[in-house]
Amino acid sequence: MKDLNTILKKINLFSNAYRELDEIQRKSKFLPVGDQKTGIIGELYVLVYLKHLHNGYADVYLSHNPSNKVWDICVKYLKNSTMEKIQVKTVSEFSESRSTSPVHSGWDYIYFVLLDKEFVPSALWIGEKNEPGFQSSLPKRFTLPNLKDTKKVGSEVFKNRENEYLKLIHSMDTSTYISNIIL
Repeated sequence: MKDLNTILKKINLFSNAYRELDEIQRKSKFLPVGDQKTGIIGELYVLVYLKHLHNGYADVYLSHNPSNKVWDICVKYLKNSTMEKIQVKTVSEFSESRSTSPVHSGWDYIYFVLLDKEFVPSALWIGEKNEPGFQSSLPKRFTLPNLKDTKKVGSEVFKNRENEYLKLIHSMDTSTYISNIIL
């Protein structure tokens, strides 16, 4: 848990630097505006969540292959050796479009993480490969809902989908996590 706390502190420092750079990007004609490097942060949160969820029942590990467009995290169940491939798509509130990078086929579950401007999850939506909206013509992009503007509901797959971010936050040592971010 010590390593996780160190990482979360660095993410907080990164969010402050990111915010300052984002302001410069919007005023400068020399830097592109964009939402970079949020994917690895989202993958970290989902990895911790899945390790907590499957503690003792499965091995949960990252792909560690940046060219792997199909899955980011694998859950391998100890009892029967079945595997679930998880794709994680992360967008931060710095992104005006809230659009994901292209989603490719081959995964079993997809986790959409919305990070606030402190890079703390404000939303988590989970989809399954056989659900409507995920079966058709991949690769494609999805637009995440805007939690602050109810008129911007995002892609159809998010309609009536439960925001499960409290489960994600709970999977971390919440008291340590919150105190390290705030202090």
